[in-house]
Amino acid sequence: MVAALAAGFASATHVAVAQTSSGFSARGSLVVQTTLSGQKLNIGGNIALEQRGSRVRIDMLSLAFPGTDQTLSALASSQLFPPGGYTVVFDQQSRTYTVWSSSKRTYFTSQPGTTPQASNPAVAAASTVGNANDVLHAFAFARSLRNYRQFSASVSLAGHGTTNGHPTTGINFALRRQERTGEPLDVHGTLQLADDLDEIPVQIAASLKGAGGAPPLSLRLDLTSVDRNAPAEGDFTVPDGYSKAAKVTDVFGRILP
Repeated sequence: MVAALAAGFASATHVAVAQTSSGFSARGSLVVQTTLSGQKLNIGGNIALEQRGSRVRIDMLSLAFPGTDQTLSALASSQLFPPGGYTVVFDQQSRTYTVWSSSKRTYFTSQPGTTPQASNPAVAAASTVGNANDVLHAFAFARSLRNYRQFSASVSLAGHGTTNGHPTTGINFALRRQERTGEPLDVHGTLQLADDLDEIPVQIAASLKGAGGAPPLSLRLDLTSVDRNAPAEGDFTVPDGYSKAAKVTDVFGRILP
């Protein structure tokens, strides 16, 4: 579940993060809809969000299950949510995520991916656009496609409006890719970029299917307060004195499948 959320969030924010390289800090709410044992499940919570360069940090401050009995929701939350919450840091360059818990003082880091420019057509495409005068970048992007059975990506304007108190530009995005083996990854949704905050995404709605065998899920993130200053470098590293866990479930104690 954590890996799927991290991958889905990173895919949804890739375009926006590229435009806000100096970084920002924000607070808001995150709601995820998924299926567990054939039953639809809503998971909601308050979060703190930080972005600096290619790294995104999400702090889950609270967890609830909207639409369920309050007593049941409180019980499930206490079983799945460690005291003090937890932190997820996703690095889009290395395609790794790190999770840590302040109560358990443990952390887990996923295995690094291959070089993004060599394996991620979306990153290669962004590089090509940014270096339009360099013909070699276009060929590098074409070569990266040999590792995929199928790949398609699209971005379109969704119009202008007001979102969470900010004038915004809406962007529809869709990405579908499949490596030579494995199931296709399908990510699509809409970003609402704040025109008065250098296009920071104040709302993200995305659907994700085919993330490492995880069930399909959709998420909606709404940012209610934004600090335009870049967060400290140390916010994206594991605090001193934490021990490394062998698997991610050791950080949470209990976790959704």
